[in-house]
Amino acid sequence: MSQGPTPTPQPTGTPPPQPSGKYCPCTRCRSRGLMGPAILITVGVLFLIPQFVHRLDFGDLWPVILIVIGAVKLFEYGASTEGHRG
Repeated sequence: MSQGPTPTPQPTGTPPPQPSGKYCPCTRCRSRGLMGPAILITVGVLFLIPQFVHRLDFGDLWPVILIVIGAVKLFEYGASTEGHRG
């Protein structure tokens, strides 16, 4: 007598399946969501700096945005893909 299909065991070290969509728990995929908040915070700080240091204005500081973009991209590139779900 058959009692129905037996569940396949998960290999050791593999995270359990996520209930929602295409969620990927790897560090590289999660770090992709950092770009927007990092740029928003950077622009806010760059507009705030002239309120305290009157010699500087946004025109002098805008290259910092490029530096932040590069830093986030480097972090994404170097992040681990362990546990990636394609």
